[in-house]
Amino acid sequence: METNSQSYKNALLTQVKDAYGRLLYTYTVHLKQARIYQVRNSVIKWLQIILSALSTCGLIAIIITNSRLVSILSGICTTILLVISTYSKDINLDNQINEHCTFAHRLWIIKERYITLLTDFPVMSPDQISNARNELQLATAKEYAEEPPTSKKSYKKAQKALKKEEEQYFAIDELNQILPPHLRSK
Repeated sequence: METNSQSYKNALLTQVKDAYGRLLYTYTVHLKQARIYQVRNSVIKWLQIILSALSTCGLIAIIITNSRLVSILSGICTTILLVISTYSKDINLDNQINEHCTFAHRLWIIKERYITLLTDFPVMSPDQISNARNELQLATAKEYAEEPPTSKKSYKKAQKALKKEEEQYFAIDELNQILPPHLRSK
């Protein structure tokens, strides 16, 4: 009976680790998606400022010089500004950034609960583990029902961050440096 119980506990451990990994990926993908939108939003706003300045300077230059070339360039800048402003109004990047950040923050607490479960795993009975796993699955499913869409680019960035850059983790020496002296491992 003990062997069956231990093999069941090992199967539970594998399942919980797998669920944690999927959740961590989703969490990181949404952080990356928010960052992609933040960069895009910043570029658009700077373009709007620059094109607005060029259009205004162009209009002043037309009044002063009455140059046809300046008139054409000012018209082109104004048209591009109109297109960019219409695009940014329709996609509402600020709202999309907020959606992805909010979703990631809601996943964060579930992610931390998985880590706690994995930490407490050795001292828990299979029934306790099973119950905790089921609660986490329900909490995760509830959040996933409201998940905003992500892009392939954000997934690739998350994959790189997690696999190559170990973004969500600290090396022991690194962790020791940021802990208060009384909590550092020797």
